[in-house]
Amino acid sequence: MRRQDRHIRNGAFITAACAVGIDIIRQADEKEKLGAKLTCENFDVMRGLRTGLLSGIAGGFAGYIYYHYSIFQEEKHPFSPDEFLNKILNSERIRTNTLSFQFLLRKRNNIKKFLESAYGNRLAHHPRDVGSFARRTNISTNYDIDIMAIFKSEAFSTLEEMSEDVYEKLFKKFSHTAIVSKHTKSVNLCFSFEGLEISFDVVPARLTHPGSKTSNLYIRPPWFWQRGKSFKTSPFIHRNLTSYFPEARKVIRLLKIYRDRNHLSLPGIIIEHAVVKAMSDNVFGTYNSITENLLNSMDFLASKLMHNSFKDLANGNNNLNAKLGNCERSALADLLQRDISKIETRPNYLKEIFITN
Repeated sequence: MRRQDRHIRNGAFITAACAVGIDIIRQADEKEKLGAKLTCENFDVMRGLRTGLLSGIAGGFAGYIYYHYSIFQEEKHPFSPDEFLNKILNSERIRTNTLSFQFLLRKRNNIKKFLESAYGNRLAHHPRDVGSFARRTNISTNYDIDIMAIFKSEAFSTLEEMSEDVYEKLFKKFSHTAIVSKHTKSVNLCFSFEGLEISFDVVPARLTHPGSKTSNLYIRPPWFWQRGKSFKTSPFIHRNLTSYFPEARKVIRLLKIYRDRNHLSLPGIIIEHAVVKAMSDNVFGTYNSITENLLNSMDFLASKLMHNSFKDLANGNNNLNAKLGNCERSALADLLQRDISKIETRPNYLKEIFITN
């Protein structure tokens, strides 16, 4: 919830609650003067509701006024958008010296070593990190790690057999310490550590042919009577998206923070593709200002969400926008454009989109 909405909500709730409380006391006093006691039967419910409603409206308006007054006061002080955004990034930086992060690393190594011992020379490579952790675009609120086990092209007779075999072996090994479940493309292992859920997605893949840099995954069907599908991908292309692009990684992390703090349904893969494209030389390019890079990326993302298709750089047949419905994409694009316009008019509005609860 954004600050303006929070001020309006709090103003309405506090004022309505106080007004109803005062009305209860008044009704009790009125009954006492008539020689009676206030009970559930003789309490004027409609009067109480009317009092609460009218007071809530007044309180909400007061909250709205207070919000704009506080903004007016804030704007009297110098504000550096770049400095503010860098502080947001620093607040979401993963602390590698924490016990939870060390636990994550131990479990990751345990899973990788188990896969190597279980499959040996059937693997084309050592199990490797993929996803946002490998691309260094994850944030502190996300403890999800993707590990890809890439098998040789001749391993297993079918992709389904490969996927089921990996699930069965992981379940047998880790089910006593983690919740092991099947996801659409992966096997998920969810560990609990000091109240945190630390999740690993193990993605089995098989090379399309010997020496290939592309692999096929098995896509589990949503219903048991349906047949699974194959999906071609290149973990090398995905991993290299941001390998030599540190400025893009900053913006990707900012947009993930923006997404999470505003409770938006926006897949990370769409954010990453949009930012890399937006900051490329043939679109907006890369500026020294992180604010400029962020606004350009938001603008490009909004425009891409309005298209029916947004192609995956690792698989031209994969439409990233298919992950979202038309109404979802339209609402997200509208929100992004509104926020861009407000930030350009008043840079302090960055506080509104990042300081939420």
